[in-house]
Parts: sequence; structure tokens; C-alpha cells
Amino acid sequence: MQAEQPQAASGRVLPPVPTSLEDLDLEALLPEGGAHPSPRRWNDQVCYFLLPDRFSDGKESERALYKPERAAEFALPEGEKEAWATSAMQWQGGNLRGIMSQLPYIKGLGITTIWLGPIYKQRIDEPTYAIQNFLEVDPHLGTREDLIELVKLAHSMGMYVLLDVIFNHTGDNFFYKHEGKMVSTMPYRDHHKHPFGAWKDEHGKPCEKIQSLEDGVWPKEFQDPEWYFRAGTIADWDKHPEFVRGDFMTLKSLNLDRGDTLSALVQVYRYWIALTDCDGFRLDTVKHVPLAAAQRFCQGIHEFAHSIGKDKFLMVGEVSGPAPMRLRFLGGGLPFTHNLDAVLDIGEQSKRLCNMYTLSDQCDLQLVFQAKDALENLREAGFLHFIVLDDHDMIWQYDEKARVGHINDGPLREKRVANLTNVQLTLPGIPCIYYGTELALNGHGNHDKYLRENLFGGDFGAFATRGCHFFDRQHPPTCASPPSAIYALARYLPAYALDKVGLTLRHGRMYLRDVCPIAFTTRAQRDESDRVEREKLKKNLKKQGSHDAVDTLLRQASLSRAHSIESIASDTLKNLKKNNNRNTKTLRRRLLRANTNIDLRLTEEEVMADEHARWWRESRRGEVLAWSRIHYNCEVLVVLNTHPTEERRALVTIDRRLQERKLEAKLRHHENAQATMSILYHSQWSDATLEAVLASPTSSLYSSSGGAPATTTAEEGSATEDKERIIRQLQRSVPVQQQKDGRFFVSISLPAAAMAILH
Repeated sequence: MQAEQPQAASGRVLPPVPTSLEDLDLEALLPEGGAHPSPRRWNDQVCYFLLPDRFSDGKESERALYKPERAAEFALPEGEKEAWATSAMQWQGGNLRGIMSQLPYIKGLGITTIWLGPIYKQRIDEPTYAIQNFLEVDPHLGTREDLIELVKLAHSMGMYVLLDVIFNHTGDNFFYKHEGKMVSTMPYRDHHKHPFGAWKDEHGKPCEKIQSLEDGVWPKEFQDPEWYFRAGTIADWDKHPEFVRGDFMTLKSLNLDRGDTLSALVQVYRYWIALTDCDGFRLDTVKHVPLAAAQRFCQGIHEFAHSIGKDKFLMVGEVSGPAPMRLRFLGGGLPFTHNLDAVLDIGEQSKRLCNMYTLSDQCDLQLVFQAKDALENLREAGFLHFIVLDDHDMIWQYDEKARVGHINDGPLREKRVANLTNVQLTLPGIPCIYYGTELALNGHGNHDKYLRENLFGGDFGAFATRGCHFFDRQHPPTCASPPSAIYALARYLPAYALDKVGLTLRHGRMYLRDVCPIAFTTRAQRDESDRVEREKLKKNLKKQGSHDAVDTLLRQASLSRAHSIESIASDTLKNLKKNNNRNTKTLRRRLLRANTNIDLRLTEEEVMADEHARWWRESRRGEVLAWSRIHYNCEVLVVLNTHPTEERRALVTIDRRLQERKLEAKLRHHENAQATMSILYHSQWSDATLEAVLASPTSSLYSSSGGAPATTTAEEGSATEDKERIIRQLQRSVPVQQQKDGRFFVSISLPAAAMAILH
């Protein structure tokens, strides 16, 4: 059962795949030059999660490149889509060497950390979390040598690598015995183990004795039936201890209450650290692990990592369920508890992010930033959670699964997805982008498999295609599409440039800003437009027999300049209910059917004349949403138009103390100086504009006070002048204004679904 000794690409001679943990010599496996050091801070990083079987097979040059404008040419005929969907449950052909070939693509997105989906040898003929050999790479994906080379190459390109870790279950490696028959599943029961039947051979048949590396489970320590709870399949996924002891359908749950079982798993994953020089682990299904066992596992891994020089080896857990559950496995956020370093912020928070543009969804925008749950303070800390937009499970979805690209299907879909990824990059936490989100993939269906499309082609290609790939390096999309948008913002982060903008975006405190939606016209223009539109509305309502509502409606509109006709309708109905009007449901339908273009927002002059600041409020869905990150004396303002189809304009508050300090500094040098903010990023910029701005960021083109361009050397001469000319044409400076109540603000206009970032 021992294979001959292969030679790794690094020049090391690898020992055969161990068959027993007793054979492990971790010291001999360590890289000759020493372990690759951990990053200074994990929340300086941008993570990219990919599934090795679905990402690349390294043969993209043999296939056509998918072009969105020619989507019809690549789409499968209706008669072939069933076979396409069926193929999703099979191995597709992606592999570790394919990932190596696409590391420049990943790096080009601004990614600094790669999280690899499971690479271990599987029991069944499909890519899952069903481990058959804990110490071997699945041959569909490559070899241990390939994995070592992949990690080494990623390190040489300035990227870190996380491995996916499964430590609470194995594959479907044995049968239960029930009434004399061999069965793979049994109903869950709390007490008394179900009888062990037999191990499975390589064909999934019962075998009396494990005779090859394809039979049963490896290493041999895991061939003790008493190492498994053998409690049957989980029926109630929220009932304790059922969700800890029970099997995941056919996947067999390990008894981590046993010290020898847990110690063996710790040794298994120490082996992978020593062998591959990886930088961290993502721990699968942590909710289904006893709390004490998770703590001991994390402690054992951290101690080994520290001993070889990886002082900040990352342990991030997938903890499904409510926020208090995740907080428990973080040890309450206290580092001395030796538990997880961070958790994936999945579930409700992921749902809120995905639906920021979905006007029909009732998800509260404010909760994206100020969720009142057990993780609220830890999110603000910024280094204890991964910000997840979409992933391979989408656990908050039930009957129908969908990527963020499908949730935001419709006008400006790519731009909306691009801006949502940039929301990830501007929130406190460690942003984690799922492969294909940068291409706005739209996978959806009644099974997780639809979220796991191929980027390289193969039978299960993205967008229901087959045989075309999606890696376009020669003609990058415009800034409005996800790849360039991710790259643009990532270039400001500390992993690339230790300037104050990057530090602020990753480590600054976050504040949700008040906004005041304003009209695009002057007051006189708006009033004339209103008069015409009100007459149209009045006639329309009278035609529908709503005579009794017209006066109330118009009176309400004149008292409160709300942001839409729907809000007027709602307020009108409240007044009618007070008067016991029985036809409110009918009236609501008529009001919402009434066609109107009345602009009920204030003009900027009206806001400036208001001494009481009564119109400022938190953002509402479909309006401008704004938040600031503040670090020491730097403020970075992020502004997003959350309406998917309409332009929006608003006044946005900014930090008063910082602006007063900045203005005071300017006045010392220029008597008539005005405070300004510079635009760092705009989702409407072209690639040429974006490259010019990135090549001359605020820290180099402008002084810290936002004043005139800094001087340049003679060698920089003409190139710098060209960049400055482009930037001046962009009108990057936005004047800072002050209202009578002392509030400082900027006026921002954004096209539909657009985003801007200012400093």
C-alpha cells in the first residue's frame, strides 16, 4: 500500500502517503527555507474563495472565450439543459495545476488570500466534503506535489492560502446494520449507537476487511467504529445534541468527545500545515462540533503553527445558525479562549448585502451596518469576521438557491454586483469574494449545485454554457463591471499601499451618515413641474372614482415633501383610517396605479434655508446611502445610489470636527480657501480614467490637507502631467458646505446603481 517516493516541484523528496498517524514526521515535512510568515493583520487582506474542481483545468486556450454581447451563441439548446444540470453533480475536471495557471488572473483582481475548497481524497465520485483519506489529495484535483507548488507560487506572488478543513465527519465510508441488512442511513436517536455493519470497498460494497487504500477510511486510526457517534441522520438541524451527534445525511459524524479521535484530527491537519506551508484554515460545519472540542482543536493547531513561525495562522469557522452561536465559538470575542480567530458572517447579514438594491425586499438597509445582534460589536472591531456576499451554500436560502448575480438580475446587473462587492471592501471585516462573483455569475436553481458553475468551460459552464471559458485578461471590463471594480478598490487597501486611505478603509471606525434627498431642479422649475403633474394626478384619481381622496392627498403632499408617491399614499391612508373610511384597500390600489412624475424632494436652496435641519434622516431603500470610515485624522466617505434604475441626488453629512480642522489648516495658507473632498473612485469611470487615478492616488498627487498637487521630480515630468490633466478633467474635488446648524456636508449626484468614494 506504499507508493514510490515522488519528488516535489520544490526539490523536496516527499515520503509516501502515510497510512497511519504513527508514520508522520512533521519536522521532516517542513519547508527547507522555513515556514512562510503570517500577514501582519488579516483584515488588511482580500480573500477569494474557489472550488478547485470548478475553477480552471489549465486548458482555457483550447476553448472559446465567453462574450456577454454574444451570449446567444454560447447558450445551450433547451434540449441539452437537463444534461447540463445533471452534470453538476459530477467531477468537472478543474484541478490544482489549473489554479496555478490562473494565479495572475486572481492577483489581477486585487486578491491577497486564496481559500481553496476541499482538496482531500473523496469517497464518492463527485466533489463534496466526503473524505475517504484524510492524508491524500484527491486524484481528480492532482497530487500533494501540485498543492505544495500551488502554495509556494501563491506566496511568491504575495498571496496567502487557506485550506478547507473538515473535522466533524467523514465520507459515507461504512454501513449500518439494520435487520440483517447493510444500509447507509438510519433514523436519528439520542441513546445507544446503531449497530456497525461493514466498511465500504472502492465500489461502495460491503467488505469484510479493509485491504486497499480505496477501501474504508484512512489513515488506519479512523477505522475504529467506536470513533463515530453512529446516531443516525440529523432530522432537526436546530435541536441539541442532535445536530452535534447526528450524521449529515450519509456522511458519518465523528465522536469528538473522545480524546483520541480529536487528537488524531489535530495531528492530521498539522500534517497539512507542515506539508503545504499553508497560512490558515477555514473550518467546515463548526456548529456541529462540541464547543470544548472546537476549542481544543483550535488550540492544538495554533500551538503547532506558532512553533514553526506562523504566529497568526488563521482559523475561520463556518458557524451556521443565529449570531449567538457564532459568538460562542469566537469565545465571546476574547482571544485568550484559544478558539476561532474569525467566523464567516453568513445568514441574515449576507442576505441584507445581497438585497441592498432589491426594492421589493423588506430587508432593512440600516441593519447592513447596525445589525442589533450578538455580533454587532465584533463586526465593528473588523478582524473577527469574514464579510460574505454569496458562496457555495447560501444557507439563508431554502427552496431556491441563487447567486447575488441572479438576485440582482435586471437593468445594470453587472454594475450592481460590482458595487456590492465594493461594499464588502469598505465595511469593517475581512472581505471574502466567491469565485465568479467578479463576473456577476447568475447561478440559480433548487439545489446548491447551481451555485458551483465552471469558469473554465467543461460540461457545467456558467450561464448554462458548455465548452467556453470566462478568463478575459486581454480586454478587461469597464470600471462598472466587477473585475475592475474589485481591483480598483483593493489597490487602496493596506496590503498594497500603507497610506492613510487604505488604513482608514480597513481599520477606521464606521459611521452611517444622514442624507437629505434633493431634487435635480431649482425650486421654481420644480413647482411648475409639480403643478402640471398634480393636475394630471387629480384627473387620474377622479377617473377612478376617488373624489374623496384627492383633497386629502394633495394637502398631505404640500405638508410633507416625501420621496415618492407611495409614501404620500401611505400617509393619506392613515388619515382616512382615522376617519373610519372603509375603502382604504381599494384606495391604496388606485393611488399606487396613478401615474405621476411629481418630484417631492426638496431643492438644495430649501435645505440650506432650513435652520432646524428637519429634513436630514437615515437612508431609505431606493435613495442615496452613505457611510464613513474614520481613522485618526482621515475620513473616507462611501456613497451608494441604492435605486437600481433611477438617478439620485443627495446632501450627505460628513465629520464636523475633521472638516473644521482641515478648513482651519487651509485658511492659514489661503485667505479664501474652501474645504473639499477628492473622489478616489467612481463606478462610472472608464478603464483609462481608473488607471490614471490609481497610478496617482490622493496620497501622492494631493497633500494631506487636500490642497494643490504635490511637486514631482523631473523624471516623472510628462507622465505625471498627463495624469494630473485627466484627474482635473474628472473634477475630482467636491466642495464641502456648511448648513446654518453647523452641519458639514457634500452634495452628490449619482446615476442609477452607481457608487463613489471620497476622501
